[in-house]
Amino acid sequence: MATSSASADKNSFGLRRVTEGSRSDAEICLGLTESVGWHYTIDTWRQWVHHGCFLFSTTPEGQDSEDGKDGSDSTSSEKVVGISCTFPQGALATVGATITLPEYRGKGLATKLIRGLFDFARSQPTASGQPIRSLVLNGTESGRPVYRRLGFKEYGWILTVKGSPAPVADLATPESHLSSSPSLKLHMGGESLSNDVWEQFIQLEDEATELDRRSVCEMSVLSADQTSSQTSKTLLPGSRHAYIVDESTSRMTAFASTRKMRSQWIIAPIVASSPDQAVALLSALLTEVHANIQKAVSSGDTKVTLAQFDVDEAVDPQGTLQKYAENQWGLKVHRDLQLMEYLLDDAEREAGGAVGPAELFNRRLEKGEKKGPLQYAIADLSVM
Repeated sequence: MATSSASADKNSFGLRRVTEGSRSDAEICLGLTESVGWHYTIDTWRQWVHHGCFLFSTTPEGQDSEDGKDGSDSTSSEKVVGISCTFPQGALATVGATITLPEYRGKGLATKLIRGLFDFARSQPTASGQPIRSLVLNGTESGRPVYRRLGFKEYGWILTVKGSPAPVADLATPESHLSSSPSLKLHMGGESLSNDVWEQFIQLEDEATELDRRSVCEMSVLSADQTSSQTSKTLLPGSRHAYIVDESTSRMTAFASTRKMRSQWIIAPIVASSPDQAVALLSALLTEVHANIQKAVSSGDTKVTLAQFDVDEAVDPQGTLQKYAENQWGLKVHRDLQLMEYLLDDAEREAGGAVGPAELFNRRLEKGEKKGPLQYAIADLSVM
């Protein structure tokens, strides 16, 4: 049996595909991310490996294989040295973390992993029976050249809004942002919400994105350990949520949640029927986050003092949320993640001029043609 070696070439490494992964698969991912300084929880990884497709790059002892749903095909001798993942959601799938251990970098493993995701996506029909048309990711400045060489095309920007929340002295209440619509009522909650609220949220997400968002939302928002209750859902540990109901129709019009991830509070998603409603939800959750940070700091815990949300620039061209976060809370806006899309049909991509579903949707956003609710802050593994 060959011994593992960082000097082996990329063709010596196996790829193991995992769908509906096990806790041991989640532990592998957790270990890899911790090795590169990304601090996630096992609960988060359990959700992600259950809902996505993961490719594990293994040392020469591991063999190319496809799993039998529980990840049990791993060999006792293999060493996982890289991962990549994708999350189908209708006409497209997003690409999440692609990581290789430092000592195995520069060998083409990341490229091999991404190409493996292409093969997986081409083989997967959507719920409607139609093929997945494209893969979408957020490219950093250092990563974009690699993705361009693979065939990804830029089409938009993600704005990252983050910092330590410091509210102005005369901060308006969250409810004040809804004063022009007396029938709208803001509700707050913690780690549990009713099935009815959850289903209305999923409907809002689907309408806002025109995708099938259920699996991605379960992965991003819910705890891996759901109870047998038929009346409620359990969110990720420590989560808080807020939603708005139009009391004239008894229908939800906006939803948002926040949770601790790594060294900060992530506010995502924010899906709302108007910018004012999005600001009301952001105000409510930043107020909660600020109170939690102050409480922790007063007891000597300074590990988590930041808040962050990410927004597609095309969704809010006037910058309503960003300006509110900057002017009222002291957060800063960073424009360094570029949206990129890869068309899976070779002929369509190579012909040039073809527009994928994600780029087409963004064009409609920019022109103001998308009506109804919008996803103001992203809950997705393309941002990690």
